[in-house]
Amino acid sequence: MPEKKIKIVNVVDVPALEPDRIGKYDVLVTYQIDTEHTYTIKIPKEELEKLPPDEQERYIIEKVREDAKWRMRWLGKEISL
Repeated sequence: MPEKKIKIVNVVDVPALEPDRIGKYDVLVTYQIDTEHTYTIKIPKEELEKLPPDEQERYIIEKVREDAKWRMRWLGKEISL
């Protein structure tokens, strides 16, 4: 598969929705593979806070890559029923 550029559109903190994480925050990262394919991943903020600032960026990028790699394998795939 040819290499694709992925654009990170937004990074925002939001309150966690899980009952066991009330009072904590998640980081939502919205990224775009192309103009038709935009996705969001969620990272618990406490995972990022354990890392120094320069490592936080690398961690976010790696999580986006993992998610995008999984999604891109399905783009354009045709199936028969």
